Amino acid sequence: MVAQLGLNPDDLIDYAHRTETRRAHLIELRSIYGYRMFSGRGARDLKVWLENEAETGHSNKESAQKFVEQCHRTQTILPGVSFVERLCADALVAAERRI
Repeated sequence: MVAQLGLNPDDLIDYAHRTETRRAHLIELRSIYGYRMFSGRGARDLKVWLENEAETGHSNKESAQKFVEQCHRTQTILPGVSFVERLCADALVAAERRI
């Protein structure tokens, strides 16, 4: 893939060595494509949505897949994998308690 882009593997050696790289890319994605961060009211709304979805779900994997799809639909930048896993597990536990 790197060669298809006209890059040499050495061109990417220093990529992401700056702590600001991820943040800068997120800012660019947000401005170019209209994506938003997983924070504030949007995050609360997605958590509520996930808890409701978890009532009909069967596994953490299924909840995570639905969550990723919903983030895509709402143009929300995904939080880290471990955060998504914890969020889905918490939603399943909360749904079990309600049921």
